[in-house]
This record gives sequence, structure tokens and C-alpha cells, in this order.
Amino acid sequence: EKTNFYDAVYSPVILILNAFVTALVILLSASGDPRLRDFFGMSVGTCVLVISYISQVFTPLANIGMEIQTVQSAFAGVRRIQEFLSQPERWDTDAALRFDPAAPCIELDRVDFRYGEGPLVLHDLSFRMETGESATLAGRTGSGKSTIFKLLLGLYRPQGGRVLIHGQEAALIPDTEKRRLFGYVEQTFRMVPGTVAEQITLFDGAISREQVEKAARLAGLHETICQLKQGYETPCVESLFSQGQWQLLSIARAIAADPEILLLDEITANLDSGTEQLVLEAIRNAARDRTVLAISHRLHGGGKAGHGAVKNAWEGPGQALRVVKF
Repeated sequence: EKTNFYDAVYSPVILILNAFVTALVILLSASGDPRLRDFFGMSVGTCVLVISYISQVFTPLANIGMEIQTVQSAFAGVRRIQEFLSQPERWDTDAALRFDPAAPCIELDRVDFRYGEGPLVLHDLSFRMETGESATLAGRTGSGKSTIFKLLLGLYRPQGGRVLIHGQEAALIPDTEKRRLFGYVEQTFRMVPGTVAEQITLFDGAISREQVEKAARLAGLHETICQLKQGYETPCVESLFSQGQWQLLSIARAIAADPEILLLDEITANLDSGTEQLVLEAIRNAARDRTVLAISHRLHGGGKAGHGAVKNAWEGPGQALRVVKF
């Protein structure tokens, strides 16, 4: 914010100073004072030349301001990188896991959560999902749908209540286990430098080529990839796939490690109706034998993963949030 403020102020100051110096020289040259006339007296051509020189003096100063902004932004970036690198690494082990196969796959028990000192985003929220069930979180923006995903993924801990995965507190699940447990499909695909196969594996050596191709087949993208000149070894660029195909690749990435739980975050929000049907079909294939929790502003009909008859609906106290099971 300081960088933006100083950048916004710097350019007007330089321009005003430039205009002020130019006006001062012209006024002094036009003065009737003999002493000033002898020093500043000049012809029209000389006056134009002086004004040009003054502008040339201030142009580098304006450019320096732009470079200062770049340097300040770089320092801010370095500080954020240092803050990230200074965070302690989590060397969790499997010994800490206490999964209970008889417990619900997903359970939120009287959860309260707020960001920092802000208002409660979730209040007294309770719901559970058994293994193999599908549900959709429906509600207005700000009702806490994405926050529930963050709690399930263990990125935050609730201030009250418990968030459990098969009886295990979500925040205590080791990072090394999360990809085997969760598959997360975001609204937009986040490309990493690398090949098509590496977009799916995210450089996880434990995921074999067979798993990569199986995931692509389930997502309906295998044939498209095989038609590329280098197949799965094709380097990825933004123009390689259409928007819908990138979303299919995101589904393949989410299920490559064969996770038990599939989290879907408004995956059809930015797609046209034709492409949306392809993505929904891919989701139906990917959702088989998995517990599926989706975020949506609207409910679809016609199958698993948020597409079927409503079994149960829950609305949180004081919130425009529903957990609709199918």
C-alpha cells in the first residue's frame, strides 16, 4: 500500500515541479528588471530550447520513480518469501494417525471459525458424511463454503468444535498423506512448468504412468493427449488446451493418487453449457466409489456428485449455507 501511494504521488510531483520551473524561467526572462533581463533575456527560439532542456532534465527523474517502485515491490516480495521460508517444516509421521474405519468419512461437530479477529464465518456447524456419500455446499458468497474446504484440508483449525476425517482431527493429518486422502478440483487450472504428465503428477514420483493415464481416461482427456505430437511428454503452454480441457486436466490431477475424498470447488462456474456437460460427465466417472463434497451456487440434477434426488438438507444457524446430500 505504501508503494502504491508513493508511486501515485511521485509522478504528479515531478510534473508539477517541471511545469513550475518552466513557468519560472519564462516569467524571469519576460521580467522588466534590467538585471534579470540581462541574465534571462532570450529569443523565442532560445526559450523553446530551454523548455525542452528542462523537460529532458525531469524525464529521468520520472523514470527513476518507476524504477524505485519496481525495487520496492521486489523488496516486498523478498520479505514475503523469507517469511514463508522461515516457517517450520512439518515432519509428521504415520504414527500420529488414528483413523477409525467405523467413524464417518467427514464430520464437523459444532464448529466455530473466524479469520483473525473478524466475525464468525461458521457458527455451531455440524454435519457428517459417510463413506461413498455425495453432498453439495450451497449458499451465497461469504457463507463459509470455501472455509469448510480449508478446514477439511487442515489449513486452519476451528476456534470451537472439531473437524474430523474418519475420527482423526483434520489439522493433524500429515501433509505427506493428504494427496492420498484428498483430491481437490479448483475453479481454474493452475499450470506448473512442465509436461502434460507432470501437470497431473505434480512431480510426485509415487504416481506411476499407469495411474496418470488411468486418471486422464476417467477425465475423458486421454485421447486428446495422445493426439499431441509428444503425447504426455508435451511441454505445457496456455494455448495447448481449451478452457474446458484444462478443467478436465484438473480433474485428472485430483484423482491421479486415487484419493478417497473428492472436493469440487465451483468447477463449472466459468464454462459454457456444452463444455459443462463434458466436465460433469468426467466428474461422474471420477466420483465412483469416492466420497464427494462440492461447492456450488446452484444444484444440478441427474447422477452422483451433486446430481440427483435430495436426501437431506441442513441449514446452519444464521447462515445462508446448506449442506445438501444426494
